Amino acid sequence: MINILEKSEVASSGFPQAEWTTTRPTARVAAIKQRLLNEPRYLDVERARYTTEAYRATEGQPMALRRAQMLLHLVRQQSITIQPGELIVGNRSLLPRMGVIAPEGAVDWIDKELDILPTRPQDRFNTMPAVIRELREEIFPYWRGRTLEDAVAQRVPDDVRAAVKGRVFSLNQTDHAQGHILPDVEAWLRLGIGGLRAQVLAARGQWVGDSNREIFYDAALIALQAAQEFMLRYADLSTELARDNDDPARTRELERIAANCRWLAEHPARDFHEALQAVWFLFVLLQIESNASSFSPGRFDQYMLPYLEADLASGKLSQAAAQELLECLWLKFNEIVLLRSSHSARYFAGFPIGFNIALGGQLADGSDATNRLSFMCLRAQADLGMTQPNLSIRIHAHSPDDFLRAAAFVIGKGSGMPQVFNDEVIIPGQIARGVMPEDARNYAVVGCVELSTPGKALGWSDASMFNLTRVLELTLFGGKDPQTGEQIGLPTPTLAEMSSMAELEAAYDAQLAHFIPLMVKGCNVVDQIHAELLPSPFLSLVIQDCIERGLDVTAGGAHYNFSGVQGVQIANVADSLVAVEQAVF
Repeated sequence: MINILEKSEVASSGFPQAEWTTTRPTARVAAIKQRLLNEPRYLDVERARYTTEAYRATEGQPMALRRAQMLLHLVRQQSITIQPGELIVGNRSLLPRMGVIAPEGAVDWIDKELDILPTRPQDRFNTMPAVIRELREEIFPYWRGRTLEDAVAQRVPDDVRAAVKGRVFSLNQTDHAQGHILPDVEAWLRLGIGGLRAQVLAARGQWVGDSNREIFYDAALIALQAAQEFMLRYADLSTELARDNDDPARTRELERIAANCRWLAEHPARDFHEALQAVWFLFVLLQIESNASSFSPGRFDQYMLPYLEADLASGKLSQAAAQELLECLWLKFNEIVLLRSSHSARYFAGFPIGFNIALGGQLADGSDATNRLSFMCLRAQADLGMTQPNLSIRIHAHSPDDFLRAAAFVIGKGSGMPQVFNDEVIIPGQIARGVMPEDARNYAVVGCVELSTPGKALGWSDASMFNLTRVLELTLFGGKDPQTGEQIGLPTPTLAEMSSMAELEAAYDAQLAHFIPLMVKGCNVVDQIHAELLPSPFLSLVIQDCIERGLDVTAGGAHYNFSGVQGVQIANVADSLVAVEQAVF
């Protein structure tokens, strides 16, 4: 293997070259990876079954309480497992990589595709007749007319609906609860369930008599109870497996897992192993609550570093043992996949779910943040070559040369990761949008490439995709669809009636000015329906200011609240305008 670093025993970061230039997962990690890759994918029914039970049992209650009771019922009833050799435990479904249905989001498109899931071109799932029968006879009938998708279809204004039908823009986040967010993992690790409960109780005392906020706090306490019971179930299962195990080494591992889970059910993490386990519990619980994509761990190498350094310094962990634990977590990120429609799977094939981790970058004072764990995470990607987590690096003018070389080495292995984000452009851009400088320097990446502030922002990224080329096409034909003749946009002059580029640009600007407010109107409707139908009490516990304000994250509780829309095909618009200028004017 080629050593791409210069010949020095230790790189400038202080991290030994051999620890990341040689890819060698342990036998345990290799076995877990192989089992994960070989595992057949099935459609899951438990999430849909127990969600339906919970909603039926809570008819008439405030929605925040219904959602919290749903989470509690799910963690009590869903099957849990511990796979052979695992050191980090926790699952969203009975088997890894099952297609989970959250019926509160949508059921119609799922019902239409049940019979083709095993044979469709992308992202197939095996199905069982009993599961399909239960879904169609017992679950889906309850949800018709009650889902998020149904509410959006009923309440979107006609002018917005016409623009969506005309392919000017899409309205996203219409079939699942809130995702695309960076939870406050550092606070989760530092406070633990007990600390968060204390915060909720203290804040509740400031809002006595405010019934809406009391509902929020009641839901938050139920969500914390759900998290606690989830962890204790794994503690009990680990204890049971240890008692029945005849391999002394594995018995000790299971006993340690049980101790970790039992401790974390109330207390903050104390060491690297506990912190890794706590991180995974957080993201599994977020997935169970919302079944959404792009819950991103963010600046993992920053908040996990103190636990790693303490264990290495004390001798509690060796470098090799720490790397193995890290890679066990890396594999867990690949156990959760998203059940997408066939249309969506065409564009997002391969089950991307957006567990984005951003390495390196800067500290709050502007100094470089690269550390030992940054390299270990790159090493994990080189060792495993898996699609999750969606690994990113932040670079700036003073990023260490060896970190850049290490990233290049990993990119060269062909996984397409890490992605590279430029602090020198992004941080000023964040500040220009009203983000405080210290928060801007702490930015991380959500899902694919969206930028946000860890633990402080509801960025609502991917709220809409605005088709800039479609608007230009309509502009060329006076606001009409050239195929159907339907008037979709403003009745502006056609290209044939124009005599200059200035006229074309003015007409294009007018069409944009017409459609953008329609997009905003539609996004606001979706935003409001989320707050009404799919509040997220557990997620709100790990977004700053929600507890203090007594507001759900979907209702404006976060410190920063943005809406992220995507202007699609900017380059195509630029090329098209140049072509028109050269060919016509």
